[in-house]
Amino acid sequence: MDILINLELDPFDAPYTPDNHRWMAFMESLGNEMAVDKDAELSLTFTDNAMMQQLNQQYREIDKPTDVLAFPQDMENNLLGDIIISVEKAGVQAEEKKHSLEYELALLATHGFLHLMGYDHAEEAEEKEMFALQDELLNQFYNDCFKA
Repeated sequence: MDILINLELDPFDAPYTPDNHRWMAFMESLGNEMAVDKDAELSLTFTDNAMMQQLNQQYREIDKPTDVLAFPQDMENNLLGDIIISVEKAGVQAEEKKHSLEYELALLATHGFLHLMGYDHAEEAEEKEMFALQDELLNQFYNDCFKA
């Protein structure tokens, strides 16, 4: 899988600087587990609340920031899609849940990845299935990729 990691934050003021190698390994692990075509491409972008609010308004008509957005693409062209995560929002959620920012970002990346794979949580049964798989994948690969 071809993975592009983007940091859409001021690198000198960013609350988090991703380790691209670890993020690529994590996303590749998810792709392998979900049998994603080896030629598939995806991007993972870390940004701020202002950009997330703008994207959320533009694509979902919701005028507030969100934690993660996923934009599935056309697999006929080997484009799995784009995952965009607000580092600011993730930081608040990590503090509330009492775990690390990196763990929250991995949770959100997994969530976005599952959306790219066609999973949704609009219905209660869908939510139960998606969140169980999200937890399973996160628990399976987080420690391997981020705990060194």
